[in-house]
Amino acid sequence: MSHKNREWKVTSLELSQKLDVEHRRLGIVVESEWYWVNMGRPNGRANWKLIIRNNGKNKIYPHIDGHPDWSIIPALDTSELGEMLPSYIVSDNQECSLEQYGEDDFSIEYQSDFAIRDGMKSAFCPFTVIEKYEAEARGTMRLWLLQNGYVKGEGK
Repeated sequence: MSHKNREWKVTSLELSQKLDVEHRRLGIVVESEWYWVNMGRPNGRANWKLIIRNNGKNKIYPHIDGHPDWSIIPALDTSELGEMLPSYIVSDNQECSLEQYGEDDFSIEYQSDFAIRDGMKSAFCPFTVIEKYEAEARGTMRLWLLQNGYVKGEGK
C-alpha cells in the first residue's frame, strides 16, 4: 500500500496536530507506526510528509529521530486509536458505552442503555462524531475526550 493510499487510515495532519497539543498538555507520551514529518525547506515553508516509522525489519527513516529542524507528529491509525478509546465513560451520572458503526460514513459515540431506552440519548452522552474516514472519527472522539477531562494525563 502506498503512503498516499495510507493517509485515509491515519489521522489527518490537522487532527494529528490538535491531538499532539492535547497529549503534550496532559503529559501523555504517544508513539505510532506512522508520523507526519515536516522536513522543512530552505525558504522556511512547511513540507509535511506521511512516513512509516518501522517497516518490521528496520527503520525506514532512522534519521528523523533527533533531527533538529524537523517537526514530528504521530499520525495515529485506526487500531491505535481504537486501543486509546475507553470502552465506556460516565456522563451525567450515567455509564455510556462506546458504539461505532459505519458504511458510507463512520460514526462513533458513547451511548447509555437508559438514555436509549427512554429516547434521550443526547441527555447523557453529549458527543457524536460522524466522519468520512474511521481514523478521523476515532481521532476526533479522542480529542473530545482529552479536551473534556475524560482522559487523565500523567500524574493527574
